[in-house]
Amino acid sequence: MLAFLRCLLTGQIDRVPIEPGLYKSGNPSEKSPIIVTSNYKYTFIKIMRGLKGSDAWVLCVDSDGINVWCASRGDDFGNKQLIEAIKATNVQNLVKEKTLILPQLSAGGISAPNLHDSKEFPFKIKYGPIWSKYLPEYLEKNPIKKPERMRVIKFSLGHRLRALITHLTFLIRKIFIFPLILLAILLLIFEPFIHEFNLFLEILFAIILTNTIMPILLPITGFTRSFILKGLFFGTLNVILLNIISWILYQNSIIILLSIPFFFWIAFFSTMSFSGFTMHASPSEIRAQYSKFKIINLILLVISIITLCFRIFF
Repeated sequence: MLAFLRCLLTGQIDRVPIEPGLYKSGNPSEKSPIIVTSNYKYTFIKIMRGLKGSDAWVLCVDSDGINVWCASRGDDFGNKQLIEAIKATNVQNLVKEKTLILPQLSAGGISAPNLHDSKEFPFKIKYGPIWSKYLPEYLEKNPIKKPERMRVIKFSLGHRLRALITHLTFLIRKIFIFPLILLAILLLIFEPFIHEFNLFLEILFAIILTNTIMPILLPITGFTRSFILKGLFFGTLNVILLNIISWILYQNSIIILLSIPFFFWIAFFSTMSFSGFTMHASPSEIRAQYSKFKIINLILLVISIITLCFRIFF
């Protein structure tokens, strides 16, 4: 349970590895299948639970403690790591049928044609079901073509809520913790002169609310695959929602106007940050947007800092 919580609260940001190598589910024999996965602890636990004691070999590739999706998008779950795992375990000597069942989300890092052309690679490759819970059924029926529910990801509300928690804790721990601490110190020092310590609470509230609403409402941005456009959409929505709350609290049009850039920026930045937690665009599509995103993000951030400073001394 603690391992699950740690992975949920750190997600793809912190490496949570287990020892790479060959593991057993049930009592595997030379006729048992080989399930390949990463050495990310959460993924391994999900695989073993999904198998429900079915007889299988579980080959954990050294993905540097990163989950399959993220590792395969980088350079941590590819042909090199797979071949190294096979050499290290000699798993080919334990089975008659030379077939590996790979996670479907590893396809972005694995180049199957190159593996099949290599003399060092004695296996054929199959891609298993998208979710580990389907592994027993998949292994029993061994379908030539997987049904849609085994090969199509639906980023459901439940998945988005888990991603919400992981992404929000990442933003606070890795991005905002030190700026928030610095802001709190400065506001405490100058509180007798500016009377604006509640700005700290407003910014923290805006971060939390923005990154709660955005993942929940993400499907309504299905009109575009561009996370820049999604960010612009959520930036506009954020300004409307948070300004309504600001008006209820202050009924001060100057405060509202000076807060608009920050409200817009936090949603724009958070939406692009959340792109790595979703399946709404390919890694290449997201990378292609980064050059434009950095320029827009920098402009919005600078304007936000300036207007918040004006607000503090207003």
